[in-house]
This record gives sequence, structure tokens and C-alpha cells, in this order.
Amino acid sequence: MSIEKLDYKIFRVTNSNKKVSFSDDFNLVLKKNFFKTEFLLLNANTDLLHKSVYYRFNLLSLQLFFFNYGVIGNCWTDESIRGQGIYGKMIDYILNEVKRSCILFVDIENEPSIRGIKRIGGEEIYHYKIYRFFMLFAFFFKA
Repeated sequence: MSIEKLDYKIFRVTNSNKKVSFSDDFNLVLKKNFFKTEFLLLNANTDLLHKSVYYRFNLLSLQLFFFNYGVIGNCWTDESIRGQGIYGKMIDYILNEVKRSCILFVDIENEPSIRGIKRIGGEEIYHYKIYRFFMLFAFFFKA
């Protein structure tokens, strides 16, 4: 029998109305559809340097009763620009664009993401574990 354990923290981030701008070396591209918006940061050669996705809602956030929050997820930063605060700037930029509070689900072992979220004022609101057996889920929460 296969049991998979997922261990996550949930952070709440709110719009601080900070003016966010990126260096002229970067080009910000938005790809929108009804459910999500992808925020892509490209360099002059159109190489992808950072990606964050804003979801108007997702199934897990609804199951956890976060009805009035958007979700920011599937974030990735190229190794060449890590440590420069791009992740935090992008979250602030997204919050300014969507004009609503959001939640982020972060693996507890992803310390760089946790530091970046805390640096911009993100508040940890839950720590939870999910055990999945045969595609069924069991949730266990910690405050």
C-alpha cells in the first residue's frame, strides 16, 4: 500500500499598495484566462526567469474554506536570479493587480520561499499535513 505524505504551510498575503517595478532588463508578460493568470518574467532573449500563477480559486482552497481569497502558486525562479527578491516583488505585483488577499501553499522544506513570503509581510495561518492513500486524502491540521 502506497502512502504519500505532503507537509505544507499556508500563508496569507494582503495588498500593501507598494509600487512595484522591475528592472528594464526584464519584460513582464501576463497570460490570462477565466480561471488563472500567469505572470512571466522574461529577459531580453525571452528566456523565462520567473513564473507565478494567480488562481481566482482552486479546489483545495475551497475545501479549506478560503472562499474570499485568490491563490498564488506554481512559482518558480531561475537559479541565475535567485536571492534578488524577485519572488517577493512578483507577489506584491500580483496583489496590486488582483486587488484582493491571496493564500500560498508552501512545502515546509522550501525555506527560500518561506523567507520571501515573510519578508513581504506574509502571515502563516496554518500548517497542515495531507496523507494520500490510493488517491484518497486525509487532512491533519496544526495551528
